[in-house]
Amino acid sequence: MSEWSETSRGCDPRAERALFLFSVSKTSDLFRISDFPQPMTFGQPLWFWAFALFPVLIALVFTNESRRGKLIRLLVAARLQDRLAGSVSVGKRRFRFLLLLLGLAGVIVALAQPRMGFTIVKAERKGRDVLLAIDCSKSMLATDLAPNRLGRARLAAQDLIGQLGGDRAGLIAFAGSAFLQAPLTVDYTAVLDSLKELSTEIIPLGGSNISAAIKAAVEAFGKGESDHRALILFTDGEELDDDAVKAAEALKGTVRIFTVGIGSADGSLIPVPGANGGTGFVKDESGQFVKSRLDEGRLRKIAEATGGFYVRLESGPAETLQIVRDGLAQMKEQDIDAQTSRRPIERYQWPLAAGLVLLASSMFVGERKRRAAQPTKSGAVIALLLAGCFAPTGARAKNAGVEAYEREDYKGAAEVFAKQLDRMPGSEALHFNKGATAYKQRDYGQALEAFSKAVTSRNPQLRAAAEYNLGNTLYQRGAAQKDKV
Repeated sequence: MSEWSETSRGCDPRAERALFLFSVSKTSDLFRISDFPQPMTFGQPLWFWAFALFPVLIALVFTNESRRGKLIRLLVAARLQDRLAGSVSVGKRRFRFLLLLLGLAGVIVALAQPRMGFTIVKAERKGRDVLLAIDCSKSMLATDLAPNRLGRARLAAQDLIGQLGGDRAGLIAFAGSAFLQAPLTVDYTAVLDSLKELSTEIIPLGGSNISAAIKAAVEAFGKGESDHRALILFTDGEELDDDAVKAAEALKGTVRIFTVGIGSADGSLIPVPGANGGTGFVKDESGQFVKSRLDEGRLRKIAEATGGFYVRLESGPAETLQIVRDGLAQMKEQDIDAQTSRRPIERYQWPLAAGLVLLASSMFVGERKRRAAQPTKSGAVIALLLAGCFAPTGARAKNAGVEAYEREDYKGAAEVFAKQLDRMPGSEALHFNKGATAYKQRDYGQALEAFSKAVTSRNPQLRAAAEYNLGNTLYQRGAAQKDKV
């Protein structure tokens, strides 16, 4: 409120009140905007293509159900279909499949990495400040290095930038004067783009003023003494005066200079455009050709005055690697940058948990309407035991048919059960036993007929056993018919 009073002093009170109310309303609007729920985004949205498989899965399931129904209608008599297949609940089966699909959908959404909201993360960057100064004077057109000195210097500078890591880099172009081509930055792409633009035409004033490049570097670094700053000079060392060595000595303890010699001691003529589109060479006032030579002594003095060292450019990568490894890497790192960024909050836990719960639930959903009777290893043995249970008490101990069956005299057992059926034609238990003996004799037609009568029993145990044996008989008859074909 005190800040508002200072800025609005002398205004009309009504205008002041109006402005104050407007400021409050705008502030509240800003709070509402910042508090508004953030939209959900996805880190791996390609996973959503997996949903294209869902229609295929659904089609396969319904096709399988249709085939199952046709198979039951083909193999089982209509009056027995409800007894044999009616225990399976279609609704439960489909509900189980729905849980499975929903569970898979949750897992797919989790794999797509849903994100909502963000956290503010502050990242501090440690490194060094490195300025590259490249000589753009006419002497850099000499061809003692291919394609020429300037082209070779640009390639070497490019190699060096690629080896800097997290250091800040900048670019200075100099000839008779110097200027900052690219300020210090961690955006190496911007520095490389500026590097490509360097030419001998970029600075009108001729000559090689190395001291001007050193002064431009000092201005770019700013005030303060630090041992994390480095200047790398790419030049042939031909300076008209000795100011560069003095300027370097003044920087001792604040900036370390590394010099890279571009050229050869033998020197080379300096090409210039000639008449009729040809190529000429630079001449002095007396008409003699000027040969530019590498001044290694001067460059070595400049570097050693600040604690750096001199290298002569030959292969390129080897020299730049030496500067980085033996020079820059030995310098201390300092906090050169602190950035805040928004990191999205991962929300995959929600759909993943829901998907796993649904998948686990689908495993516990049964498909049957009621619990079926548990069969034993042999359906025929169950049949005989149950037959004994439902026979009269006196006959239970002396049942000749059961005794014959146990002796594996299936023909004799069948005759006994047939005689008993003549006396009690409505006994489902005797029909059950007749079907069991026919099954053992592989007379599956007679076994089907007998078991079909036994499944009409009101006793749930006998009916369940008959249904079980009826299913076994149908299977064996189908297998036998297939073998004949």
